[in-house]
Amino acid sequence: IGHDRADKQTQDLIKAYALEHFEIGAYTSLYTYATAIGDYETAALADEIRAEEEMAAMKLQRFIPQVA
Repeated sequence: IGHDRADKQTQDLIKAYALEHFEIGAYTSLYTYATAIGDYETAALADEIRAEEEMAAMKLQRFIPQVA
């Protein structure tokens, strides 16, 4: 209540950015666990997805100052 469109967009971008970092943490954890148990196929996939999540976070980060 009481938030204008720009404020809502900024909040949505910040939430999306935070979610990307949660996913980065999750895939980093999966990579570490998979490596520890010798599941290198899963580790490689987790590392690949983590890199994609980092790229998505960087893209979102560029929009925050524009909208804010």
